[in-house]
Amino acid sequence: MPKPYDSKQDALTKAMFVMPVDSTGAPAAAGTAGTPSTAVQTVQGITGGTPVSSVGETLTVGIAPAVTASAYSSGNCLGASAAIANSMLVAGGSALLHPLIINYGAPGGTPGNAPSGDLLFFTADPTAATPTPATATDKTGFAYGSSLPLLSGKQHVYASDFGTAINGVFTANYAAVGDLMKSSATTGLWIVFVLDGVSLPTPTATTVLSYKFKFIPQAN
Repeated sequence: MPKPYDSKQDALTKAMFVMPVDSTGAPAAAGTAGTPSTAVQTVQGITGGTPVSSVGETLTVGIAPAVTASAYSSGNCLGASAAIANSMLVAGGSALLHPLIINYGAPGGTPGNAPSGDLLFFTADPTAATPTPATATDKTGFAYGSSLPLLSGKQHVYASDFGTAINGVFTANYAAVGDLMKSSATTGLWIVFVLDGVSLPTPTATTVLSYKFKFIPQAN
């Protein structure tokens, strides 16, 4: 008597007999016995070709733009425009931002007001935009210039997002941002934090601001 159809077993059987493919999706050349084929993509740690396992993995990048230890005004940039290097797997790649963490303050210090405003993401350096570069230096009024087409996303930051400071440090954790970001000709993005005037910070040191970004690469 034949066994009943088992969908789980069928899926397992199919998974055990996956045909290697090259970067175009065509069957990969097998190569010489004992020598890995350069056309075969990465499977279970075997190198060669394009690593399919990279899509869906998480890239974590941390940066700490310097700020000025004095009071800021509405419209000022909190720190200059900063590069988030290696946030994409490939130049011109795309990834989901998920999550984002912002720290403000110094351990054991007195942070004062938590900052509020908009965190702008750009596909390329906004201060290199042509014909008019963006104005995005620390503690100056932000102006797009010709960089608006480079804008890739925006995250509004409320002072209340930081909650209560722990040991002198405010932390805002955006656990489910989910924005799809795309770079231009590099593997990085750029950010600018523009203060909105609702809650203005007065940094006590130049090293009180830091970010941690987690990106999930997407197939282009």
